[in-house]
Amino acid sequence: MKIDNIQALLFALVRNDKQQVETLFKRCIADEKECSGARFRLQNVFEEYHRRQGMAVVEKLDTVVLNLVSAPYRDCGFEDLMLSEELTEATDRLVLEWDDRDYLIENGLTPSNKILLEGSPGNGKTSYAVALAKKLDLPLLVSNSSLILNSRLGESEKNVANLFRHLPERCVLLVDEFEAVASSRSAIIDGSASKAWNSIVTRFLVNMEALRPSCLFLAATNRSELLDKAVTRRFDMKLVFENPTTDEKQEYIDRYFVKYGLLKEDVLTL
Repeated sequence: MKIDNIQALLFALVRNDKQQVETLFKRCIADEKECSGARFRLQNVFEEYHRRQGMAVVEKLDTVVLNLVSAPYRDCGFEDLMLSEELTEATDRLVLEWDDRDYLIENGLTPSNKILLEGSPGNGKTSYAVALAKKLDLPLLVSNSSLILNSRLGESEKNVANLFRHLPERCVLLVDEFEAVASSRSAIIDGSASKAWNSIVTRFLVNMEALRPSCLFLAATNRSELLDKAVTRRFDMKLVFENPTTDEKQEYIDRYFVKYGLLKEDVLTL
C-alpha cells in the first residue's frame, strides 16, 4: 500500500471529505494486488466506515425513534449482487423514476416509493436495500418488527407513527419481517386483540399514504400471503427474490473470489 495514499486517506477522514475518502479507500484496496488477505481486511474496514456513516444519520434522529432503527450492517452495491432479469428491469425502471423525480413531481406525479420485497431468508432482500440506497445516494434506516411491536396497549401504533413522522427529509426506510406488523386483520379472532391489531395496521396504512415523495419505503417479507390486503394494495411495486439455483450459487462464489483477488486457500487464513 502506497504511503502517499494512506496519508491522503487520513487527511480526507479528518476533513470528513466523503467523496475523497471513497476514492482513496478504493485506491488503497487496489494497491493490495499481491496480498489478497490484506485486501480483504481493508475492504472490511471500508464497509465499517460506511456503517459508521449510516450510524451518524441514525444518531441525528429524534430520541423517540432511536430505539426503532439502526444503520445497515454492511456496504454493497448492485455490482455485488446477482439479480434476476426481472429484478434488474424493475430496478432500472425504479432508479430512472428517482433520477427524474423532480420532473415527475412538477407534473403531479411521484416516483414509486413503496416497494414490497418478497423472498426466502438469505436471498438478498436487505443487501438489495443497501445497494438501492447507495445507488440513489440516500441514507438507509433499517427497522424490524421486533423493534416496533410492544406489549403495552397503544405503544406499537405509536411506534409506527413516530417511525414515519421523524424520518429524515430524504431517506430509504426498510422494515424487515413486515408480515409480523402488517398481517391480515381478519386472522385475529379475539375481540380485544383484533381491535389492537386493527390499530397497528391502520396506522401503517395512514403513514404509507402520507409518505413524502422524497422518502422510499421498503418492506421485506418471506410470507407475503399473510399481509393484510389493504396494506398490499398500497405498494407501488412488488419485487420477488427467488431461490438461487446451484449454478447461480457457484457463480456468485466465483465472482466473490475474483472481486477480492482471493484464492480459496486464502480464506482459511483470514
